[in-house]
Amino acid sequence: GSVYYNGANYGLPLMTLAFGRESLSVMAIVLMVQNLTGFTLGIWLIGTEQQSWKGMVKGFLGVPSVYAIVAALVLNAFHVHLPTPIQTPVQYLADALIPMALLMLGVQISRSRVADHAKNILAVSFTRLILSPLLAMGLAAIWVVFISAQILPIVPILVTIAGAPVAVTVYAFSIEYQRNPNLASQMILWSTLGSAFTMTVWLMIFR
Repeated sequence: GSVYYNGANYGLPLMTLAFGRESLSVMAIVLMVQNLTGFTLGIWLIGTEQQSWKGMVKGFLGVPSVYAIVAALVLNAFHVHLPTPIQTPVQYLADALIPMALLMLGVQISRSRVADHAKNILAVSFTRLILSPLLAMGLAAIWVVFISAQILPIVPILVTIAGAPVAVTVYAFSIEYQRNPNLASQMILWSTLGSAFTMTVWLMIFR
């Protein structure tokens, strides 16, 4: 939960509003890297304690998102656009993903109690909302000083998005691999609520 943050339906509109449309290209790269690592390394980390290597590989190859990401990269590289009869229903399905995930999340939250996971929720929220942006700031400073200062204009975007709350996708992973969906739902809820305050601070610093 502290690794996979909500960069899409939370971070993308917020970064666009705060830093303008020029932030879209930066966010596109951030989301691509996050999705690739989340649906590869993330799945591996979640399932290592429950499955053998053979089972992990089989499970990874059975994740549709992996093929979707590869296909999207290939289509984008060759500037291929899907025909309208295909693009339209695909877009409808994509638009329905977040509402359905939030609906499932709401049901799960109603069945779980904060008291059962208070320490874990606090630790994950602190890591996600405060520690992660500080680490991003430190890494960016090292890069600017010792490697290249060309990334300086996009540092505010990278540091701010690093403080986004836990992604709804974490809840979907927790259900798929039976890894405490009650805790996952509470992490998403409370980190999102807390981000209303922490994000305000980060935006005040960089704006």
